[in-house]
Amino acid sequence: MRVERLLGIPAPAGLRMLNCRLPAHPASIRGYWRATVWLRIVGIIVLGVLPVCPATAQQSANEIWPEVDVYARLNSNMRIYMMAARAKNREAQSDTWEFGPNLDIYLKSIRGRRAEISPDQARRKYLMLRLGYRVLPLPDHIVEQRGVIELHTRYYLPKSFLVVDRNRLDLRGKETFSWRYRNRVSVEREFRARRVTFTPYVRAEGYYDCTGAKWTRFAYIGGVVFPISSHLEIEPTYERQVNKTGQPSYTNGYGITWSIYF
Repeated sequence: MRVERLLGIPAPAGLRMLNCRLPAHPASIRGYWRATVWLRIVGIIVLGVLPVCPATAQQSANEIWPEVDVYARLNSNMRIYMMAARAKNREAQSDTWEFGPNLDIYLKSIRGRRAEISPDQARRKYLMLRLGYRVLPLPDHIVEQRGVIELHTRYYLPKSFLVVDRNRLDLRGKETFSWRYRNRVSVEREFRARRVTFTPYVRAEGYYDCTGAKWTRFAYIGGVVFPISSHLEIEPTYERQVNKTGQPSYTNGYGITWSIYF
């Protein structure tokens, strides 16, 4: 199976190296996915650290990104997810917020593992499909509307490390239509210290924009998820963005996310 079939879109140039046939045996398929995930991690890091113009005060920005996510469980296989997040120098250059509803559909559970403490049931699912709609109010009475399609794949590594591979397609309608492909790979692990449970993680994400037909942005994220109760999680994060095409060239984002579960 080729990358175009996996993504449902023409493969960006940076992913054409993955255009090979999937092996038929299940164990070989798991090995194939692990190899491609690590290949993408290395590719995102290498492309992101390729030199751009030296950073100056005008080319670097520091932002605070608060976010509130609310999840409502419909049944064992679906939930509704509402989000609101500050988007300046993250999803838009102007000082605005991103809002929108989403539908999460679970396709397969992870079996043979102990139950996670987290109230986020998606952590216990091998595959998750997300269909979303986002709105970003912009200056001059312009509103950007986005359709979002995401596929999340999870699998365990030795020592209980969990890899999450998210492939996302943004269908962007502003003054003209465009699309953007995003691939984010996370490695996380849950720890327990007496009564305290927390899950630190690291992530790398690459953005491929159809308008320039190239990779335009890379992000490197570190964070920790703290379950406060069976209905609440708090997630402080730090994100370093490298922008290859616009300004600022570098963004340091300090985020805090409140996730509420029903």
